[in-house]
Amino acid sequence: TITVRGLSEKLDINKSAVQKHLATLKAKDYIFRKGGTKGEWIVNIGNIDN
Repeated sequence: TITVRGLSEKLDINKSAVQKHLATLKAKDYIFRKGGTKGEWIVNIGNIDN
């Protein structure tokens, strides 16, 4: 698993930028949340264009 902090460090961007990108992916139904704060993000492969 990886956290927002971990993503920000790996991508060398700040946490708010990661959260903004996650919000965009969520709004486009590319990802969705399963479970609560200790849950996980699921990638919705059916919505990804080839």
